[in-house]
Amino acid sequence: MDHYKHITIDERETIFLMRNHGNSLREIASHIKKSYSTISRELSRNSTGKSYSPSKAQEKYKQRKGNCGRVSLLSNPQVFEVVREHFCEDLWSPEEISNRLAVEKYPVQISTMTIYRGIFNGLFDNLFKSGSSSAVRHLRHHGKSRHNKAYQEKRGKIPIPNKIHDRPREADNRVEIGHWEGDTVLGKSGKACVVTLVDRKSRYLLIGKAAKRTSEAVTDTLSVKGSLKM
Repeated sequence: MDHYKHITIDERETIFLMRNHGNSLREIASHIKKSYSTISRELSRNSTGKSYSPSKAQEKYKQRKGNCGRVSLLSNPQVFEVVREHFCEDLWSPEEISNRLAVEKYPVQISTMTIYRGIFNGLFDNLFKSGSSSAVRHLRHHGKSRHNKAYQEKRGKIPIPNKIHDRPREADNRVEIGHWEGDTVLGKSGKACVVTLVDRKSRYLLIGKAAKRTSEAVTDTLSVKGSLKM
């Protein structure tokens, strides 16, 4: 009796018919040459309430198989080494790694989600030269926290008393000098950032560097004389 091969769609239809005719799990297992535990697990995993659908069970199987296939790409030593080098040494993001391999027409294409899944499963833990042993800590974004609908994200937002819709028409139309727009660009390490100020009319640009992307650090960069340069 073969206990290990996956159940086919034909076998799932047989399970459905025999179950509806009142056959026991052991009778079904004997008929399709599977173990009792395989039939029990199939019905438990793929039934909704007391209802079992062969087509829905097959769909679930294909979905699980697809997920396993994506994860298994990192079990290939060559693929793993390429991803490890770019992520652990070059500090690239999963998006950058996946896109670069696609552009360079690497023989094996790996998706962003497969790389993320490997990181969260600990495949790259303890492979960094310094810092936290957890690879997740080296991601630029560690994943989104779940909040209720009333929650408002405040991290990384600098409070601005004058909103963009409150600025004068002269600034919108770029008719006079002296109306500045500020922005920040997060660095590769995920900590320091570049601070920019641009005059809307003249396009005169000032650039500085803040040690952290916080309101205090950015304000200090803007207020310290000589910290912003052309």
